[in-house]
Amino acid sequence: EFFFFSVLVLIKGYRHLSFDIIAHRQIRQKVKDRWKHILEVLGFKAEADGLLTVTSCTSYESLHNPQEACSLHNILAEQTSIFGHHHGGPPERYLFVLDRLILLDVGDDFLSAARHFYPAEEEEDKMSWSDGGPSTTSPILVQLNNETQKEAEVEKGEELNEDYAHFGEAKGGN
Repeated sequence: EFFFFSVLVLIKGYRHLSFDIIAHRQIRQKVKDRWKHILEVLGFKAEADGLLTVTSCTSYESLHNPQEACSLHNILAEQTSIFGHHHGGPPERYLFVLDRLILLDVGDDFLSAARHFYPAEEEEDKMSWSDGGPSTTSPILVQLNNETQKEAEVEKGEELNEDYAHFGEAKGGN
């Protein structure tokens, strides 16, 4: 009887851990999609995936503008919702992405676009990073079937074209 109970506890723990891992991956992918969206709007459609690639071999010594990248990273975390709700602060991997954007002289353009597409949330809906993150901690899991996924991809392409046109008008037609 004890063995059976132990096995049930292990299975329940495994399921909980599995759901946590899946939820974390979905949140991480959503943040990456936000960054990719802005990069595509800024004209880096072909380069977006490469700019967003950060591996375990990437070192802090490789940063060319660490102070400026850190400053932009903090501003994005405080003044936009591009990072969503991450416990422990925004992911540091985006420091490397911001450093690359600064080298390409588009760091400020990225910040402007992030403010435009992902404005900061209302104060009552948001808690600061120092307060431990958002009040709701459970992510919403959504799985699309193949037909819905294809429709979403077509819709995303249409939205991207609309976003590019709208953001171009907001910047003064550039």
